[in-house]
Amino acid sequence: MQADYKLLVEYKKMVEQVSSVYGERTKDSMHSFIDTTLVGETKKWKKISIGFVVAGILLSPLLLGIPLILGGLVLYYLVTKKMERRIEQVRELVDNDKSLA
Repeated sequence: MQADYKLLVEYKKMVEQVSSVYGERTKDSMHSFIDTTLVGETKKWKKISIGFVVAGILLSPLLLGIPLILGGLVLYYLVTKKMERRIEQVRELVDNDKSLA
């Protein structure tokens, strides 16, 4: 229940931010905002995690690479999957919101 409340509060802030940036409160503007910010942030974290894995592979002879590889894998699977789940929840809120045109 607490996670749902946090998501709703964040969603309301996001709607206000979109209406101030785009000047309108429509579902299309919300979807384009989600595509530009949240999806872009997910791609950024995927690239960072891949960088950790590559650096870990290069540093594996020095035993410094093993923590980097593990950290990169954790970032890739846990953080990006959590963000993708959050994007799906926000898209569902946008589709179910009656106040948006």
